[in-house]
Amino acid sequence: MDLGQILQDFDRAKEKIRNRTRFRVNSSQNYDGLSMAIAYSDVMGYVVRELFDLTAKELKMDEKGVAAFLYGSPGRREMVCESDLDMMLVYKDNSPDYIKFKRKFKELAEPFNFCKIDLPEWGTLEEAKIFAQKSITEGNQVLESRFVCGDKDIQHKMTSIQDEFGGHERMIRNIVFQKFYFEQYFKQRVRDGAINIKYCDGGSRDYLFIHWFNQLMGRKYSDWNMAQEERPVAEQGLHNLYQNGLISPLEFSKAVDALHFNLIFRNEILLANKGTRDEGLTFLDKKTLNSVFERVPELMNQYGVKSSKELAEQFDRQRVHIADIKKRIWNLMIDEQGKELKNPNWSLDFNTAYSLSTTENERASFLNNKDLLTRIATIWGASNSNQIEILKEIYNKERDSDSWEIQASIATSPHCNPDYLHHIAIGIGKETGYGYILRIVSRNPNVRKETLECIANDPRVEHRYTQCAKAALEHGKEAANHQI
Repeated sequence: MDLGQILQDFDRAKEKIRNRTRFRVNSSQNYDGLSMAIAYSDVMGYVVRELFDLTAKELKMDEKGVAAFLYGSPGRREMVCESDLDMMLVYKDNSPDYIKFKRKFKELAEPFNFCKIDLPEWGTLEEAKIFAQKSITEGNQVLESRFVCGDKDIQHKMTSIQDEFGGHERMIRNIVFQKFYFEQYFKQRVRDGAINIKYCDGGSRDYLFIHWFNQLMGRKYSDWNMAQEERPVAEQGLHNLYQNGLISPLEFSKAVDALHFNLIFRNEILLANKGTRDEGLTFLDKKTLNSVFERVPELMNQYGVKSSKELAEQFDRQRVHIADIKKRIWNLMIDEQGKELKNPNWSLDFNTAYSLSTTENERASFLNNKDLLTRIATIWGASNSNQIEILKEIYNKERDSDSWEIQASIATSPHCNPDYLHHIAIGIGKETGYGYILRIVSRNPNVRKETLECIANDPRVEHRYTQCAKAALEHGKEAANHQI
């Protein structure tokens, strides 16, 4: 199949999904939010397979030694119409042929006008292993990736990496760091008072906690998983929480309804913003609310929404159900970790280390704690409590730490001093597996121009790690917070 035919099939499939989405037409075959997400994710899988085959054909290569994986929303089967193309091409080594393959694949994908093609520059199995071992953000991409096509031997080796590094201890670290990080990050993603429906309490980014906890429990308990694996992962997680008696039937029903609404709502916002300066962004400002309200009267009628103001209120009512599940998961995770460590005092120490009511003297008692999770909680607790002296001691103790979570936690703090940010930017931030921390450094309000330049102008640093630094240099520090 040639590129023109693949592109035509892609456009037709997207249009068909739009027409079958429940709020657009009157038919027993309509899509609800989750079915829509599955359909878009499957279309993305189709496109990746066809482009993969076309790339191999044009370069006169076979698939041996290279494979394609989806991660992010298409990998989780939670994709909406204008989502990014989140994928990896993984190969056995850095052979020039594989580098050519990636370059050609990306070239062939350009005409599809994805909001963003997030295809990492790294790609060897050894690099995938390093990211899975060291990083939280890119490590999640490796550990949660879904095989699409290519060399089955690469698929099996990736599965081995996922099994080796996706264990209980790593999953707990991920949930702990991300919970603290998202609380801070969501505040940064507000623009002119308007929240971002992806990056807000109960928004689509919070679906990840349902997925991560589901993974954690599935690894720990052999009889945990009762969900259908072909469904979106957030839905699977909710199903298992319900089937294992951790949420009520009503909580399950309301959370699933929230997924349906929020997926369709986000889809319509992205469609409304296509071709505008807000393409790829989902801020709930007045202009966006008015646009979506006028675009989909079927959706408005379904939920009894009579104005754009009521539309915002409807989203708030829906997202609270996801936010409540996230709170439940957080407490369950703490209980599970206490059981794992067989330490009845761990949960008390962990909560005290993070609590805003903890005094400086009390928090100082955790500075020499050997438990990594408690040390992470101490950093965030001190930062949120404006305990500058404690933070100074933390900088000294953790300066040479190779923990991704420790360095990322320090770099996120609005109290982190410019010298420490520079220390990260010229040091560990440029080591393989730590690059995402450079984005965090670039968004910190205390970062110096010198530090931004050393990130933005380093040819060894991947584009996605320099993006925020370049935006801050060109358009001001606030611009770094709104890069997609």
